[in-house]
Amino acid sequence: MDVIEPRLQDAERQKSNLNSWRFCYDAFNDPSATRESLALHLGFFLASWGMMRGSSFLREFDYTVHLPVVDIVRSADSSRLRDPDMDKPGEIQTILSVRNAIAECYMSLPRRGKLINVSDTLSSKIMLATLGCVPAYDRYFVAGARAECIPPRFNEKSIISLWQHINSRASEYEEARQIVERRLQASIPLMRVVDMYFFTIGKQD
Repeated sequence: MDVIEPRLQDAERQKSNLNSWRFCYDAFNDPSATRESLALHLGFFLASWGMMRGSSFLREFDYTVHLPVVDIVRSADSSRLRDPDMDKPGEIQTILSVRNAIAECYMSLPRRGKLINVSDTLSSKIMLATLGCVPAYDRYFVAGARAECIPPRFNEKSIISLWQHINSRASEYEEARQIVERRLQASIPLMRVVDMYFFTIGKQD
């Protein structure tokens, strides 16, 4: 897993924007955190990870727009995804249900007559930062997924293929996860390491 070294070094950089993921993930693992503080963490994470650039609809709203999403990811069904069991087919349906619920939250917002499109990138980044159960399906991940012959859309077919890939290299990913935890001195879910791997592969391509 030497391939993730550039991404890991970036995460080690003092005050790196990659730390926004860790702060957000840790906050959502704190049962005493308030809805408001979690919405702020999520909003800042999304901003520092490029989700408020250009024509993003999120630029038109304040942090309270994320409050319903906080409720979704803190629900009992969603919370179990913080440690997904890849051998349970039902976990995939739960992941997709959470993705759809997040999308519906934002799509129901009033926006001056314009329709809101919730991309795979936005929904998956939220789930990576709050639950750590999927990688972020952004531009570089998609390029990396194609390089590894994994369907690039955030759907059931892609998740199944991704889990098969992870299982085929389980010991490598676990070793890498432990290294990342040790160097960042933080609890790191497996999917964050997977995200780092595919991001780096995609960026190299």
